[in-house]
Amino acid sequence: KSSEHYLYTMMRYLFLTLLSAAFIGQFFIDSGVKRILFDDSNPGSIIECTIIEVVGQSQRNEEVDKYNYTGNNNKDTFLACISDPDDFVRTISGPNLEKHNSTLVRGARVRFADVLVTMSKIIFSEGSKIEIVKQEPDSSSRLASISSSSSRRGRRLQSLEIETTGTRRILVIRVTTSDGAVSYDSATISDKVFGTNGNTNTPTALYQDCSFGQLDFQPSTADGAVNGVIEVTVDLPTPKSSNNVSNFDIMNEAWLQLPGTVSYPDHHLLFALPKSTVNYKYFGFYSALRSIFNDEYITSPIAVAQALALNFGVHRSLSSSYEPFGDLSDYMSLQDYETDLNAYHKMCFNAVKNYQFGWYSARSIDVDITTQSWTGTLVATADYDQAAAGEYVLIKLGFFYIQYNKKKGIIAEIQEHGDTIAAYVYSEPISISAFQLNNAGTDAIASGDTIEICSMSTTPAGVDFAVVSIHNFANGQVSLC
Repeated sequence: KSSEHYLYTMMRYLFLTLLSAAFIGQFFIDSGVKRILFDDSNPGSIIECTIIEVVGQSQRNEEVDKYNYTGNNNKDTFLACISDPDDFVRTISGPNLEKHNSTLVRGARVRFADVLVTMSKIIFSEGSKIEIVKQEPDSSSRLASISSSSSRRGRRLQSLEIETTGTRRILVIRVTTSDGAVSYDSATISDKVFGTNGNTNTPTALYQDCSFGQLDFQPSTADGAVNGVIEVTVDLPTPKSSNNVSNFDIMNEAWLQLPGTVSYPDHHLLFALPKSTVNYKYFGFYSALRSIFNDEYITSPIAVAQALALNFGVHRSLSSSYEPFGDLSDYMSLQDYETDLNAYHKMCFNAVKNYQFGWYSARSIDVDITTQSWTGTLVATADYDQAAAGEYVLIKLGFFYIQYNKKKGIIAEIQEHGDTIAAYVYSEPISISAFQLNNAGTDAIASGDTIEICSMSTTPAGVDFAVVSIHNFANGQVSLC
């Protein structure tokens, strides 16, 4: 945000604080159709915000379940949004929200009326109203739409709205509360995230490697930041089960204190909070640029790398049997940090996420075998920078995404599906599953579509590749092996 916006926000916040003292906490901002009322006793506010998180109960993970999120009578959905004009992150709770599931989708711009608004919550009552100002943004920018009329087509894979190439800034906010401090000092956190003191196993190095240098995370140079870390103190206690303070409250208070030289949305903001008895490790907001870490987890390269991916809008991964965090060929499923904060693996993401990130787009192909078979060369992911024109490291076939996981280079320590060609299917908005192809023959995957691995070999220069044929016998097509 600009310095002018920062000054405006601070002046407004100070003014409202003083006004609240005079009027016993009942005050509001009236800005055209928007009115934010910080009044715990008067549920009559109007607020406008953009949905950044929608997680169904069956798809929840512990970070959401334990995120000090109380008072939600709708047991099926966790909702959060970024409010306008204060840029606070607030949870949304109340009765009968499930009837709005079709409209409260990630990316939607929504106006809520007759709700109670606090520092970190939007609370519904039976008389509350919802108006959709703008539906989710168009997702056709980088990924081709998937036709719903074809039997071999699946759901649309969302493109990422946040740039995944070039230089991006990270600002770690080390927050001290009125009764606690983060266990690690700023210098240690900086080294763990950026490698400023010689550490090489960092989340920023992982993105540099996996993108083949196309995405470069650098420490923020905002006013007050030292090697990408800034110290902030808030006059609130650390969230505990015994108090009514949430991590959103802490983050929003810290957000108000950030300097005007933090250029949002060019910065990823990582809020490191003192250890909380609320049982969570970290939480990254989908398609937003903020994450929260419970004390020491800000030093985990896996946790930080996953939070950054969530910021981009990349989802969790499931196994082929739909086990949460079950696809261990994908960095988004690793959970080693639960027992070893320093755990780090030289591996990257599965084919669906690689397609979303767009780093390999120059060597990606969308195959359509509606009328004829296709054959081509699939080069190992780790050899992307050596693939020639007309060779590919990613193949998209309907809602299947295929890559060659040769254990070498950037994925030398892949935990599953190594040294194989694997197909990953995009099935649900936040579900990714994978299965390993038969490297010695033919696999039928869906609607008669068949992938045949004709041969696998290595060039004299050490480039690993496979020749594959994709065809559909039911349509009278033949193998091109």
